[in-house]
Amino acid sequence: MTIALQPDLGYSPLYIVEQEGWLKKALPNVNVKWQVLNSGSAIETGMITNHIQVGAGGIAPFLLGVNKGVGWKLLSSLDEENLWLVCKPNIKSLKDITSTDRISVVAPTSIQAIDLKKAAKTVLGNPNALDPNMVILSHPVSYQAFKAGRTTCALDAPPFEQEEVAAGGHVVTSSYQLFGTSTFNSTFVLTKYYQSHQQELKILVQQIKRAVNLLNSDPKKAATIIAAYEKGKLSEADALKDLTVKGTHWTIVPHGYLTYAKFMHSIGLISSVPRSMSSIELPTLKATPGN
Repeated sequence: MTIALQPDLGYSPLYIVEQEGWLKKALPNVNVKWQVLNSGSAIETGMITNHIQVGAGGIAPFLLGVNKGVGWKLLSSLDEENLWLVCKPNIKSLKDITSTDRISVVAPTSIQAIDLKKAAKTVLGNPNALDPNMVILSHPVSYQAFKAGRTTCALDAPPFEQEEVAAGGHVVTSSYQLFGTSTFNSTFVLTKYYQSHQQELKILVQQIKRAVNLLNSDPKKAATIIAAYEKGKLSEADALKDLTVKGTHWTIVPHGYLTYAKFMHSIGLISSVPRSMSSIELPTLKATPGN
């Protein structure tokens, strides 16, 4: 079982499961591998070609995959995060952005890119108005580019957005302002893989729940584990600060999927809106109050 995720703290429940070896202990006869990739599209490709069995990523890539008929469904949510559009002090509003200003997002199909389109539609009346300003950078590179002044704005994720504010930026808008409280990352699998590996995936969800419970009940211990996972790149104190930042909620219940889907449909990115959450969820989320 190869599990693919991306490099930001929105994947902390999976970081904890990997660092603590919980899944390997729970599934001693399964060869569990972890892979870090920089985009949802790379994870999608890996799943379609059967190199990746469990993917983790944001709402937008997941919904685009559903629309394309990739054949995946939600296994579990991981968290809710308020994603900030951080800009240099001279940008007070999206109306201040000029043709020479660059705005970094992690991928053109990322949740951050959809947030930017919603902001553009809300403020500028055109969801595509800022498309020419978008540059595609991974979260760590995006932070460095913002800090060095090579970009004017960045739409990233914790802890990078906090670091961008510390580097002199300020928050112009956020995903919660645009879409309400919503999921940042979830895990998903192809339906055909779920059907043949239900027991293993049930155990994976149990371990994710365990990590979510730890993040909520003992964030200090969780921060120690995350700091170890980061191998010196993040201190325990900084990990604790980032894991408990206002607006971050650790939960397996998905939220905001239908709201994002309606917006994406309204601007022509997907051809239809899922009829209900049950149509895009696996039985591991049965009876959860997702939306």
